[in-house]
Amino acid sequence: MQTTVETTNMELMQTLDDAWNAQDIEVFRARHKPDVIVRWPGQPNPTVGIEDHTAESIAFWKTFPDQKLDNRPYRVFFAAGDWTCSIARFRGTMKGPMVVNGKVYIGDEDGDLTIFKHGKELEIISEVTMGNSVYSTPVVANGILYSISSCTGGTCIVARDPATGNATWTSEHIASPHWQSPIVVNGAIYVMDGGGTLWAFGFDQLPDEIFSNGFDS
Repeated sequence: MQTTVETTNMELMQTLDDAWNAQDIEVFRARHKPDVIVRWPGQPNPTVGIEDHTAESIAFWKTFPDQKLDNRPYRVFFAAGDWTCSIARFRGTMKGPMVVNGKVYIGDEDGDLTIFKHGKELEIISEVTMGNSVYSTPVVANGILYSISSCTGGTCIVARDPATGNATWTSEHIASPHWQSPIVVNGAIYVMDGGGTLWAFGFDQLPDEIFSNGFDS
């Protein structure tokens, strides 16, 4: 039987995710301690403090305006003492620019990726030549930028140094996508190509390949 503390904690957890879905800043902030620590998949350092977590959450909502965490019901939901655990399905459509660690990444048809400092004043940190038009949003994880790019003889997944644009690895050829962007889930980069194949690569690709030849969707 759940204790009163466990029941209360579960209610706070669920209403926190209600606030996340509704993008209700007031309730969202009220459900966190001022010194909250948040660890995101693919982000090497945690976010510390409610101010930084609020700022990154607002940026996330702008990138995924229709995002929703399915919390009623969760897939798994329980409490034990002061601890609460929930597992939920998350979904959303990337419609805005990518914001990572206070930097905004925006590509253009000329093949340039411009990195801006996130803030009210215009400040360009750097411009990176991608080698082909950037029609879909790249993703940054573990300090590496992953994009769908032209390569010798076709289309590939390319990992680059986001500061210089230099490629660190290039995948084998995949079928040309339409507007898809790569995503990062549990330490892997996933891309659906135009041929109906879902590709998955480890952060370092080799020897950390997860699926070297893709698999049918």
